[in-house]
Amino acid sequence: MKGLILGKSTILSKEVRYKENKNIIFFAPTKTGYEEKIVYPNIVKNNVNMIIFDNKHYIANDTLDFRLNKGFIPHLITISEETNINDIREFYKDKFTIYINCERIKKELDEIKHKKLVDKLIEIMDFIFRKIKEKNVECITFAIDYSYLLSLLIPLEKDFTNYLCSNNKFVFQLYHSRMEIPFLNKQLKNKINLDDYTVFKTVKDETTRVLEKSLTYRNKEVLFYSVKIDKENDRILVI
Repeated sequence: MKGLILGKSTILSKEVRYKENKNIIFFAPTKTGYEEKIVYPNIVKNNVNMIIFDNKHYIANDTLDFRLNKGFIPHLITISEETNINDIREFYKDKFTIYINCERIKKELDEIKHKKLVDKLIEIMDFIFRKIKEKNVECITFAIDYSYLLSLLIPLEKDFTNYLCSNNKFVFQLYHSRMEIPFLNKQLKNKINLDDYTVFKTVKDETTRVLEKSLTYRNKEVLFYSVKIDKENDRILVI
C-alpha cells in the first residue's frame, strides 16, 4: 500500500509516508489546519483511491476537478432520502474519490426522518466498505469528525470495526484527546484503545491550542505540508 503522506523530512524536504499496519487517530481541534496539513496534501500528491467524509462538500468543491484530472472518478454522495446505492454500484471498477456528506442528517430534527437518513448512511457505508474489503481495493479513508459519525452509529449498536481491513487505511479525526474517547467508550461495545492506533496531533496543547508545525514519526521530525488553493488558475499548491 502506498501509505498516507504525513509531510516532509527536515533534511532535503523528502516526502514521508506512513508505513505501519495500524490505523491512525489524529487529534485535531477545529481551526487547527488538519485538512490543510493532512487531507489536502494527500488529495493532491497521493495517487490512491480515497473516501472522505466531507460535510457540506467543502473539500469536494476544492478538489473534485483536481482528482478527476488525476484519473480518479469522483462520487459525490449527499445522504438523503433520494440517495440511491445503484449510483455507486460499480465504483470499485475504476480509480475513485468518494465524498460523503452527512449534513442533512445533522439538520434533520424529525426523529423518524433522522432515523431513515442514518439507515441510508449505514446502507451506503456497508456497501462501499464491504466491496473495498471483498475486492481488496487499496484505499485511504478520512473519517473527519469521527465522534459525530460514531454518534450516528452507536444507537444502532454499530461502529467502524467491521469496516476495517488491511487494504483500507483509516484516518480518524477527533477534536479532543482527553474528553472524547472516555465519553465514546462509555457507549461503545468495541472500546477505543489508543494502543491499537498510531496517534498524531495538530496542537501542542488542546487548552492553549498552540499549533504543531510538525509531528514525530519513527523518532524523526516530519514537517507538515501547507496548502494554497488558487481557484483563479484552478490549482492546489502543496508547499
